[in-house]
Amino acid sequence: MRRRPLSAAFLLLIAFIVIIKLSGLCLWQSLFLPEDMINDIKSDREYYISGTITKRAEKQNSYLYILSDSVIFDGEGNSYSLQNIQLYFPKTESLIKIGSIIRVYGNPELFENASNPGGFNQADYYASQNSFASMYIEEYDLLEEPDFSFGEALENIKSVIKETIEKNMSEGSAAVLCAMLLGDKTDLGDDLKSDYSASGLSHILAVSGLHVSIVGLSIYKVLIKLRIGIIAGSITASIASCFYCVFTGGSESAMRATIMFIVMLTAKCILRNYDSINALSLAGIIILLIRPLSLFNAGFQLSFSAAFGVGSLYPVLLRKLNIKKKEGLINDLLYRIKTGALIWVSVNITTLPFLLYNFSQFPVYSVISNIIFVPMAFAIMMMGIAGITACLLLPLLGQAILFIPDVLIKSQILFGELTRKLPFAMLTTGKPHNWQFMLSLLGIALFIFLINRKKSDISLMAGSLVFSTVVLLHIPEGFKITFLDVGQGDGIVINTDDNKTFIVDAGSSSENDPGKYILEPYLKSSGITYIEGIMLTHMDEDHVNG
Repeated sequence: MRRRPLSAAFLLLIAFIVIIKLSGLCLWQSLFLPEDMINDIKSDREYYISGTITKRAEKQNSYLYILSDSVIFDGEGNSYSLQNIQLYFPKTESLIKIGSIIRVYGNPELFENASNPGGFNQADYYASQNSFASMYIEEYDLLEEPDFSFGEALENIKSVIKETIEKNMSEGSAAVLCAMLLGDKTDLGDDLKSDYSASGLSHILAVSGLHVSIVGLSIYKVLIKLRIGIIAGSITASIASCFYCVFTGGSESAMRATIMFIVMLTAKCILRNYDSINALSLAGIIILLIRPLSLFNAGFQLSFSAAFGVGSLYPVLLRKLNIKKKEGLINDLLYRIKTGALIWVSVNITTLPFLLYNFSQFPVYSVISNIIFVPMAFAIMMMGIAGITACLLLPLLGQAILFIPDVLIKSQILFGELTRKLPFAMLTTGKPHNWQFMLSLLGIALFIFLINRKKSDISLMAGSLVFSTVVLLHIPEGFKITFLDVGQGDGIVINTDDNKTFIVDAGSSSENDPGKYILEPYLKSSGITYIEGIMLTHMDEDHVNG
């Protein structure tokens, strides 16, 4: 820590945020509303809210707008800040320009915490984006519309790019490329997401370090070859990476990668060694100061733990195993396979606790898919950008270029489809308890400490690594009856002493798709992979549709 004071500061900031969160105190990124107003909102009272539109996205049946700097009025002369609120407009409404100031009327709904084990915690997830409520809008007033809006210009560019991709690529491939290049996951269906999840390639669909480094480094290398100088090239590439981060939505993983990329280029300019762990720590400090609740977001946790694995474990494993690049095509291929496998090992050691804590599953065959398909991401993105640019000038040439990423993405999808059908494709472990999670992190920390020593006890290293994995496994709880919160309906899960599971009814008339969003997450978080029997009391929809 003496050589890495930023790392110490990052860990202290994490500890501070966790303590504040556990104590129930408010963080600086929290909603401050009087208790009586919160109760009124929950009772469906109508309010009017004003603010500025800062983001727009097309959903399947509606348009989503983010209303920032939003102020809610209680009708008695009092007003309170809601920060960001998500507004859903029917597609029959004309588009509202980003940057417009509007006033909306309706019943805001505060995001809620998960009411079932394994359920999606809306409140924590959206709070990390400074968003605390949503509204379905039927009436609004346009108070002010800007002559020019940078945000609207970005959205128009994204729309043109997305339309070009969809016109010249097959449906599934177009959806994947839009996710990779634009951060737009609107058209990714459940099957596509399952394919990428089963093959362990979900990270390709989220704009992260891989994507930012491909864009930023490509620009930097081109500028250096054009001999414009390291400083000018670094500044230009840094600005480009910042623009790309904003353009794709500014997720935590994209912000982390952008900050680390800028630090790396700065180190080049001032002739200093680049330390990825210090850069990672700086990125974490900046993001958590802006969005402290991001700490509890799965995307933040996986992005930072993966980057930590690559920065702390991969170089050590490479050195200790004496893996070096040699001349020759076969040697080069072997080197790429070995380094790809080592990166996968490094990343999975540090991300496993976070992966199981958030998703309760592990893709068993992900080492194969990552070695084969992650290197393809560079070709897909570069050919995708080249093809889109060509389509705007020479449509036939652009279509021919986009054929290549179309085929490459189809191969990823096909691999995912095949993987899903293989036995044990997804290992369901259940969600670890908090104490299991913490013990696993301690085991990983011990392993990293031992492997970085000049003389390491192999048996102790192996023991710490095995311990950090085994301690995460789900512990059977014996006889238990769980009444799931399904709204209007019934959902009962019975676990017997001999670890058998029975379901009594599973349905709801008030919750959307209770099987997918309530029952399945509960079973996964409990480590349940087999149902012994299902009992239906009667065939009403609110008892069977889950």
